[in-house]
Amino acid sequence: MNPTMSLWIMTPSLMLLVKMKGNRQLYKKKKKMTTEMDNRKNIKMGLCCRQKKYLKLLAQKKKEEEVNL
Repeated sequence: MNPTMSLWIMTPSLMLLVKMKGNRQLYKKKKKMTTEMDNRKNIKMGLCCRQKKYLKLLAQKKKEEEVNL
């Protein structure tokens, strides 16, 4: 793939590889093929983020409980 002809776009749900050439059909096919893999990656990333958030929330709750005691 020629790096000058393609562009990575970050969206909240998945990373899209958009061809700079105005070939919409190619882009749509590419998107369909890559979404499954991207979704798997993002699920993993999302889980990591959620775990971190969850741990932060747990820490906050523990602090609040200590204050209440």
